Amino acid sequence: SLRRAALAAVALAALAGAGCITHTVRETVYSQGGLTVILRGDERGSTPVDQGYDQPITIAGVRLAHILSRIDLEDDSGKKRERRPAIATEFLYPMAEALGKGLAEAGPSQQVIVQLVERKKRLGVFDHYYLTSLLCWAKEGMLYVQVGRSGWEIPKRRRDAIPEPNPGEHPQAFRLIVVEGMSLVDAQTASVEWRSPIFA
Repeated sequence: SLRRAALAAVALAALAGAGCITHTVRETVYSQGGLTVILRGDERGSTPVDQGYDQPITIAGVRLAHILSRIDLEDDSGKKRERRPAIATEFLYPMAEALGKGLAEAGPSQQVIVQLVERKKRLGVFDHYYLTSLLCWAKEGMLYVQVGRSGWEIPKRRRDAIPEPNPGEHPQAFRLIVVEGMSLVDAQTASVEWRSPIFA
């Protein structure tokens, strides 16, 4: 009947349209000792959406550690503005090595997310968990580093679903302070001339 034919046509159109729907795909490539590396990108149907990133790319862990060590932040909340490293010194090399792994495995459609969950005891008894996260990608000869969160205490309700950093989102009130060889894209994102001898 005409009605059945019309319904079939609608169903076929819906299926065809579904192939054009963009969805986010995540791949965990490293997870150890509180450190997790996730590659995140969009696919249309089953085809990755190329973002033109210069990846995979090899950057030595030592160079990445030198880059990360030169990114400070200044808290905008509260009366006293405190300047501190975006990444605590003891975590620099583990995070740099993890980021290097992610950049080496990422494709031209994937951003690299590095998450560090640190456990601290308060009063020697209670466990509290803190998140430092980065969102990174390489493009047109530059390395982009967005500090998603830095030493952020994770509420109990969110420990099973650690929040991922997203481009342009600033869940904490701070701004980055960078050095020569870097420039700010926004308050919490730096573009880095990663090949510069400054970071050797």
